[in-house]
Amino acid sequence: MKSRKKKVGRFAVTVLTSALALTLVAGTLAGCDAILGTSSANTNTTSSAYTGIWKASKAELLGLEVGIAEVISTSFEVELKTGGNCEIRTAGQVIACKWEENSNTVTISGGAIADIVSGGSSPKLSLTMQNDMLVLENFSGLGEKIKFAKQ
Repeated sequence: MKSRKKKVGRFAVTVLTSALALTLVAGTLAGCDAILGTSSANTNTTSSAYTGIWKASKAELLGLEVGIAEVISTSFEVELKTGGNCEIRTAGQVIACKWEENSNTVTISGGAIADIVSGGSSPKLSLTMQNDMLVLENFSGLGEKIKFAKQ
């Protein structure tokens, strides 16, 4: 009789421990948005045509279209995710940030954007839709345009 009680007791402890662990994991995952200061429920980017990966593919310098390598020497892409989250990937860095859309403009802010834009002087990127491409103007302060194509 004692061994049966021990088995039932061990089983109950195992079930309770598993339930507690599952609750902690679910609570942690549910709280990730709150910790990061994000919320996927209150943004207008959930069904946007802008969501997806945009890769720098063309550039314009002094009014002339040039190869992207003439303006930047590394890959540069932006992933606009549903819920207003995004990632900028360039020079081996991944920068988590936020985005929002207004009319034909996408504004990206937050994260360490200032470290890669205009020598650290700009906390935001504004990209405008032009001919099915997102265009970032005056990226480094020299008047160039970087054109992103959706992948």
